Parts: sequence; C-alpha cells; structure tokens
Amino acid sequence: MEGCERGTGASHGDDRSSTRYRHADRTRCRGAPASRGGRTGTGGVHPHHRRHARCRQNRAGHPCGASAVGAFSRWPVLRRTEHAHPGQAAADPADVLATLLIDLGIAPGHIPDSLDARRDLWRDRLSDKRVLVVLDDARDRLQIEPLLPTGPQCLTLITSRRRFIALDNALPLALDTLSPDSAADLFHRLAQRNPSGDNAAAVTEIVRLCGYLPLAIVLLAGRLQHHPTWTLTDLATEFATAQDLLGELDTGDRAVRAAFTASYDNLPPARQQVFRRLGLHPGPDLDACAVAALNDIQLTTARHELDALYTDHLVDETTPGRYRLHDLLREYAHSLAATDPSDERADALDRLHSYYCHTAAIAGRYLGRLTRPVAPAIVRPSPAPDRSARDLRGVVEALAWMRRERANFLAFIDYAASRHQQSQAIELIESLASLLAWDGPWPRAAELHRQAIVLAQQIDDHLAEANSRVDLAAACQRTGNHQDAAEALQQAFTIYHRLGNRLGQANALNGLGSLHYRTATYQDATNLLQHALTIHRDLGDRVGQATSLALLGMVHWRSGDFPRAIDLLHQARALSRDLSNHHELYVLLNLGMALVDSGDPPAAIDVAQHVLTVARDLGNRLTEGLALGTLGLAHQRSGDLATAIELAQQAMTTLHDAGDPAIEAEALNRFGVLLAETRQHEKASTQFATALQLARRIHSPLEEARALEGLGRSRASLGDIATAITELRNAIAIYQHIGAAETESAAAYLTTLQQNPDNG
Repeated sequence: MEGCERGTGASHGDDRSSTRYRHADRTRCRGAPASRGGRTGTGGVHPHHRRHARCRQNRAGHPCGASAVGAFSRWPVLRRTEHAHPGQAAADPADVLATLLIDLGIAPGHIPDSLDARRDLWRDRLSDKRVLVVLDDARDRLQIEPLLPTGPQCLTLITSRRRFIALDNALPLALDTLSPDSAADLFHRLAQRNPSGDNAAAVTEIVRLCGYLPLAIVLLAGRLQHHPTWTLTDLATEFATAQDLLGELDTGDRAVRAAFTASYDNLPPARQQVFRRLGLHPGPDLDACAVAALNDIQLTTARHELDALYTDHLVDETTPGRYRLHDLLREYAHSLAATDPSDERADALDRLHSYYCHTAAIAGRYLGRLTRPVAPAIVRPSPAPDRSARDLRGVVEALAWMRRERANFLAFIDYAASRHQQSQAIELIESLASLLAWDGPWPRAAELHRQAIVLAQQIDDHLAEANSRVDLAAACQRTGNHQDAAEALQQAFTIYHRLGNRLGQANALNGLGSLHYRTATYQDATNLLQHALTIHRDLGDRVGQATSLALLGMVHWRSGDFPRAIDLLHQARALSRDLSNHHELYVLLNLGMALVDSGDPPAAIDVAQHVLTVARDLGNRLTEGLALGTLGLAHQRSGDLATAIELAQQAMTTLHDAGDPAIEAEALNRFGVLLAETRQHEKASTQFATALQLARRIHSPLEEARALEGLGRSRASLGDIATAITELRNAIAIYQHIGAAETESAAAYLTTLQQNPDNG
C-alpha cells in the first residue's frame, strides 16, 4: 500500500480501540460471521497511520493477504492512491470491485458487467479465505455494502470521516485526537528531537496549539526536521503568535485545511452555512438553541443539522445535546464565516446575543433578588416560538441553564467589549449577575461589575451604570469590602434619583439597609428598609417587598425582637413562595435562626433540614453551609452537643469554601461557643481569636463583639481573669454601641465574674 512506510511507525490512539479491534479479530478466527470494524474520525486525525500498523499486525493472522482500497476517491488511470483528496469524485463501488477482482487474479475479460454480479463473484471468491480487507476513507453505507465480504474468516476494516450509524454488524472504533503525552511523543520522534527543560515545555505548547491533531503534529514536526537551525522554543513562539494557524500547517494536499475542506465540500449548502456560523460563536460550546439563533432556523432543524455535523465528525458532542468544535476546526469555520457578508454575520451574532439575554432574563425571575430597572429602548423582543426560545421552569432548570452557559457568557462579554460593543457587553454582564450572586466567586463578580460600570460610562448609559453599581455593592458585601459597597450604593442612589427612577432608588435603599445590618447599625438599617418597602409597595414590586421584609426581619432578630422578626420573615416567605423565587431559601434560613433564639429548636430543625435538602439539590454551597450551621445551633440548644459539633464542623468547611468572610466569622464564633460548652476552652479560644481577626478585617462589629465575649469567657474558665475582664468590657462596649441583643447577658456575666472571680 502506498504510504505504508511513510507512517509514523506506531499506532497512536486509544488503546481501548486497539483492544476492541483485536477482540473482533479473535472472534472472526473462531469461525464467527465476517467481522467489520469501522474507524471514524475528524479530518486530520489520519486513520491511515493506525490502519497501516494494523495491517502489518494482522498479516500473520490472515495468510491469504490484506487488501486496501481508497473507497472515497480515485486518481486518473495509471495512478493509484489509498487516500481521499479534496475535489475528487467518490469512487464507484463497481469500479472498486473490478480492481479487487483483478487483484485476486481474475482476468479483466471475465469480470461481470453489473454491480450485483461483481459483488457476488467477490464474495464467492472470499467465502473460504482468511482475508483482511481495508476500505479507506469511505463515503457512506451504499458505497461500502457491495464491497463487504461475507465469508466467516474475513475481516473488513473501514475508515471514514463520517460515522456509519446505519451499517449493520459493524463495530465502531472512534479515532479521537491524541492525549497530550502521546502527542508530545509523536512530535519528539518525527522531529528527531529529545528535548528537556524549556524545550520540553515548548513541545507541550506546540502540540496543544495543534489541538493534539495527528496531521497537524506530523506537519509541524516535518517542518522542524528540515530546519536544523530552528529551536523548539522558536517554533513554539512563531506558531503561538501566528495570525493564521491553518496557514502555518499548509503543505499542499496534506494540509490540515485541505483535510477539513474535503469534509466541508461534501455538505449541502444549508449545512455549510450552519458550520460557518459555528465559527462565529465566541464561546467554548453550544447547543441547538444557540445554533437556531445563529442561523434563524427552527429548533428541530438546528438539532438535525448538529446531528449531521456530528455524524460527519465536524463537531464533537461533549455532553448530551452540547457540542464543540476542535480548536483548528473552529479556526477553519471562522475563516469561512469571514467570507460571508458582514451584515449577515452581525445579524447572526445579534440574534445569539438576544437569545442568551432573553433566556437569562427568564432565569433571573427565579434566581434574582431584585427587579432590575430597564430602559424601554433596550427591551428586546423574545425569540420566535419554536426557534431559539427556551422555557425554563423553576429554580432548578434556571440554575442548571445558567451554569451550563456561564463560560459562553464570559466569552461573549470579552468578545463584545473587545469590539467596543459596550451595550451588548453590559447587558450580558447584567444577565449573568443573578448567577454570580448565587455561585460567585465574589471577587470575579466584582471585577465584572466594575467593567460594566466603565463600559456604561463610555457610552453615557447612566441607568446601566447605576444598575451595575448595585450589583457591585452586593459582590463587595460578600467579600467583606463594606466601604466600597457603601460608596457604590450611594452613587447608585444618586444616579437613580437624578433619573427619577424610583425602582432603582428602592433597590439601592435595600442594599444600604443590608449593609447597615451587616455592620450592626440596626436603627439606620430599619429606617432605610422601611423607606425601600414603602416604594416597592407603591410600585407593586413584590420581589422588592419580599427583600425588604426579609431584611427587616433579620434586623429585628439581631435586635432581640424575635416575635416581630418571625412575623416579618413569614410575610417575606409568603411573597417569595408565590413568586417561585429562590429568595425563599434565604428567608427560611433566617426564620430558622429566629426560631432557635425564640426557644423553638424543633421547629428550627424542620426548617433548616428542608433548606439543606434543597441547597444540596441546587449545588449551592453557601446556603448549604448556612443550613448546617442553623441545624448545629438548634441541636446545641436542644442539648445534643455531639451532633451539634459534627454539624458545626461541616458548616465551617462548607462556608470557608463558599468564600463569604462575614458568614465564616459567624460560624467560627458559633463553633467556639460549642467547644466552650464541652469544656474545650483552649480550642474555643483559638476559634474566637480567628473569628476576631476576620471580623476586624471586614469591619463586622457584631462578630467582633461575639469573638471578644467568647475569648473573655474562655480566658475566665482557664483562670486568666484579668484578660477575661478586659475582653468582656470591650465586647460589651461594642454591643451597647450597636444595640445588640447580647448586651444584657454579657454584662450580667461580667458582673458575676467580677464579684466571684474564683467561679469563672
């Protein structure tokens, strides 16, 4: 076979495919019906490299010989090839059979005229022979079926760019790209280099840029082999900075672009457009809804086209219903799309942007904790029914969709911002805000919202700037950066007031109320939240009302007015439940804490257990940690200290991972109290000291006072009365300043300690 000795000299591929191939061979040798192995892969994977190795491997098992034919295409007379080349017509199975029969020794004059007769003669001559037949680069089932021998000792190996879904009794063996180690090993041997150190790192980068595609690696290694003065680092740098990676891999008919073109040219025109539009998508993967938006086609049509491209190995299916392009195929598709009219490309991306933002708005109804003010000029129509529209039902579906599309949103944001499409980038960031508030990470969220503020200022979009400042404040609160949060909210309120936007003002007031709650300035928090609640009621904004009521309930809980807190939280829960909004989980968390402090641990356990179950189902680590902490506190108040300690430890681990320092400080203080109750005062002191550092760093006076009180009580139990009195006095001063419910109990303990220091 031509090119056999030009191969890599080894079979680089999935060892599982090799095992399955040998299993099929052994099965045939035991007298089973004729076996067929179909090897398929993306253009550029080069199945012939593996095929040649397999032919050499199996000649001993097939003494009558191995026959190979390029079934996809054929060169003119007097020249033969075993491989397909772009632009050539598909081989006629009747002509292929004539060649095979001549190879078997049949005189040309005795070869029948019809396809059926040639097929029958071919099968008859092989019926009692042990033969390996290799059919290379096959087009489809109709082309292949007449060529298949039926003898029980025959084995047929078919290679193709397409998946042979309809071929009966075939064992499919997919040829994927190489693993990073195998790719590097292939490059080393073909380039005849044995690198180390920086050069080894250069090879790692080279094969990564090749997408671990064998043909690309072969071509680059060949270039290096013929340029002995080049270093691996030079090649890696040149390839990494190339504007056209496919152009760097262009060596005539063996070029990667040529391999891709052979597959692309066989697509019908409508499918070619779908493939080109895939190159416009800025994200790492996509689904049928995104394809429908890009092409303005029906959703069912988009699914069909994606499945067809998958069959042709032009896309990979990463998870059910989600597809991605190989990196070099993506560049190829992008280069093809660049030839389309610019207005068509812009329209396609605008539809994609509308799809993502429209669906994110639906998700935001379930995940968001505020109603975002929107200028009428940027309200987008929903996608046409049965096209790219997606219906999300409930928190679970909304959260799952947002998490799946998170990377696409981030990529689209970068794409739009880099092209000075500020409005699109801002809307994408705003659309992602509900997920960022749910999952974080908070520093990344703050970074994105700051970017949105800058973009809004560039185009004088004052409403978008104010909205982004509210989002920024929420992220800053999560990281404990209360100063930046307060500044962002004050600026947002000023802008909203200047615009006459009352909804925005109420949202900013809720944010400021939440900030004052976190910093334990409860009277200011109450005033701000009452003002916000009044506006939300005037506007009929039930989401905003639920937020205001919940925050007011939390303020009353911290102030020690448990009946009022429970009443407000029940009101907030009723609104949240009617809205099918995830905010109900946060309301229930605080309701559980209020129930604990009001002396009803059993009711608190029921509430917290429900929240824990839902949080785990949703994968929300922060809510899970808070629920574990509430359960631990409820068991502590019930006297089950062993269970309480176990739950508190789980809560601390989970909350540390979630990344909210204020809540982590609260959990540390609670765990310290538990340890103190079990007379582990040294360990308790350690927890309180850690909580104190964290509370002071983020300016959380309530947790600072709790840590100081805990340290004072622990030092007293350990006999260090002087230090204990100092810590307790500092704690009480903070409690009194913020009006905390803990003031009375801490003062009573200090009085007792001073009167009876020996009983500390």
